[in-house]
Amino acid sequence: MDLLKMVLFGFIGVGVVVAFMATMTKVLGIGISGIGYG
Repeated sequence: MDLLKMVLFGFIGVGVVVAFMATMTKVLGIGISGIGYG
């Protein structure tokens, strides 16, 4: 149960970070060509 909870929170954390980065990129209009996400 503990491991499952950790994995679940890990996925949620990654999703939040990705969504935040995408939102900031859209708002600021920054092309992240270095990472290949532009």
